[in-house]
Amino acid sequence: MSERIYRVEEKPDVFYDYIAIATHIERWTGDRSLGDRTVDAIRTFIKNLQSTPHRGTKRDDLLAGLRIVPFGKRTAIAIEIDDETGVVTVLRVFYGGQDYEAVLGPEPD
Repeated sequence: MSERIYRVEEKPDVFYDYIAIATHIERWTGDRSLGDRTVDAIRTFIKNLQSTPHRGTKRDDLLAGLRIVPFGKRTAIAIEIDDETGVVTVLRVFYGGQDYEAVLGPEPD
């Protein structure tokens, strides 16, 4: 029996998250290549969600269908999984203690 392979898609904001992560690391360390390597490692991890998407913690309290998947010590990846279509959608990538709950949670009344 073969395991299902999901298609991984990234929302447009994820591109800007990668830039912000690389820039943040470069500013703190002075090492641009470290920022690039970190983003490459995150992207590789995200690509691997195609074979094991049901990771992380369900956070329906913030957004219906949301999962937060940790990567390393400083990265949280926000995803949604559609089992019917076989698509994992990466909503955002948060780094270094960014408050994903404030970004992804419901709007205050």
